[in-house]
Amino acid sequence: MVEEIAISLRNVSKLYKRYHRPVDRLKEILLPGKPRAEIFWALRDITLEVPKGERVGIIGRNGAGKSTLLQIIAGTLTPTTGEIAVNGRMSALLELGSGFDPEFTGRENIFFSGRLLGLEKEEIESKFDDISAFADIEDFIDQPVKTYSSGMYVRLAFALAVNVNPDILIVDEALSVGDAAFQFKSFRRLEKLMEAGATVILVSHDIGAIKSVCDQILYLQNGTLRAFGNTDEVAEIYFLDIQSQQKLDSLQGQFVKAKKSLSGKKRLALGTDEGKVLDVRFINDSDQSGIFYTGDQILIEVIVEHLSSLQNPSVSLSIEDRRSLPISGKYIKLTKIRSNLEIVRRRVIFRFQAGLIEGIYFLTVRLESRQSDKMFYPVDKQAGVLSFKVLDTEDKDFLGIADLKINSYEEEATNTNSM
Repeated sequence: MVEEIAISLRNVSKLYKRYHRPVDRLKEILLPGKPRAEIFWALRDITLEVPKGERVGIIGRNGAGKSTLLQIIAGTLTPTTGEIAVNGRMSALLELGSGFDPEFTGRENIFFSGRLLGLEKEEIESKFDDISAFADIEDFIDQPVKTYSSGMYVRLAFALAVNVNPDILIVDEALSVGDAAFQFKSFRRLEKLMEAGATVILVSHDIGAIKSVCDQILYLQNGTLRAFGNTDEVAEIYFLDIQSQQKLDSLQGQFVKAKKSLSGKKRLALGTDEGKVLDVRFINDSDQSGIFYTGDQILIEVIVEHLSSLQNPSVSLSIEDRRSLPISGKYIKLTKIRSNLEIVRRRVIFRFQAGLIEGIYFLTVRLESRQSDKMFYPVDKQAGVLSFKVLDTEDKDFLGIADLKINSYEEEATNTNSM
């Protein structure tokens, strides 16, 4: 196995047999040759390579095969067909309290599970205080785990998983359990692990959490690999699939499909046959270098064309960071045009101030049919069609990643004798 690859799967499939009655299983054993089971493929031909240090999110609807895939990667399930190779120490939090003996205390479970992870007793002892402090369950650490609430279960399980310095960390929905303070602490700990080079596999129905942590998303649909790639782009495919399945009226029978990307790179372009984005360019950047300073004005020209019959045409612009997380955006509803032409062409100008910290940013442009903020579908989405770089200036006077034009002023305070 190549040393740079943390996880490798080759044509991995998992088959289950379903029996309508328990006696059918016995009959199949005693009377071979006559199948009595219903065949169910939880996974079919999954091929995937995850480089070391990569952060991959896994999404899909219930029953898509997400947990089955994680269990195969973690080694708690054996694939029916295919090959899997894992390079490095793995820590897996597959389900609430998995691996814990309910009769053992929290302390005893830490030592028991730590040994299963390959740690020596002395190493567990040296990490025990950190694990206990992270879990923050106080005296319950010496109580049987069966007395724990669900929140206490996950605090202890997650504390153990992230404090054994894993090369590979697998988390299945655990971040959605616990209060806001614990979730914040958990994400901070994940960030530290990732900075240290750990590979993270995260399953969650919270797409926002996936996009904030992961570099790429693997989207499973009915046990097969539907899409794998950039977080924003795969999340878009996922949401469009959900919309199609729910048969929203806004789709008006149109079929959303992959389209040609103007960027000429491996970026997403999708939409319908009702129109397309023809061109996106900087107006105030003659050489199209895409280099600006904090505070500069940026002007973007977007040329689109669409069927004159398109309902509620609009054009939107989104500004995203390196991880495709949206920073800001704007859409404009186009005026209605009475035309005898079948296809009309439109020109839209976007103007914004580069009130951003130094870094590289991407622009995603969409031609849409938009009824409202939440009711729309893409006619042509061009993800990451342009990129630009922002350079700091000496007079930058804001904190964080974006300038929200926060005003401040000082008022005269009333003198007191307090303090």
